[in-house]
Amino acid sequence: MLHRLRRRALGTTGSFRAILKSRERTRSVPGSGPLRVPRSGPAPRSTPRGRNYAGTGQNYTRPATGTSDAIIALDIGTGKLAWSFQAIVGNAWKLACQSRPHGRTCPDPPGPDHDFGMSPMLVARPDGKEILVAGQKSGIVWALEPDDDGAILWSTQVGKGGALGGIH
Repeated sequence: MLHRLRRRALGTTGSFRAILKSRERTRSVPGSGPLRVPRSGPAPRSTPRGRNYAGTGQNYTRPATGTSDAIIALDIGTGKLAWSFQAIVGNAWKLACQSRPHGRTCPDPPGPDHDFGMSPMLVARPDGKEILVAGQKSGIVWALEPDDDGAILWSTQVGKGGALGGIH
């Protein structure tokens, strides 16, 4: 089942191309919009809910999509986006632009490298209810309600954020 979902949802780059973009792009053209939103790590599966959960990275170009720097829930049966929690709206950042900030495809202005670099986790609370917990490269840990479209339960800063800081 997961293999079928991956085939349906993943493009050749490992991004959720079919889900996270409004239209296909095959090359980078300045001003043409986002190429993709990368995702990180394996996606935890919740069979009772029929969902897979994943963290996404920032867009590499502008305009940024609504699913960058987000925790997303995918329907296991269809591969379609069930819900999305976006921690940073409008973020675009590219590592190569740190040494050449005015390159042809560099986002202007560059956003922070604060994507979700780790897989979200389904965690059972003492009362038995499951919540979704995810750490972000900003150093913030988020707890989301998987049964309420990713509503925020709580968040807390646990470390200094940054490209090599925060939570991976």
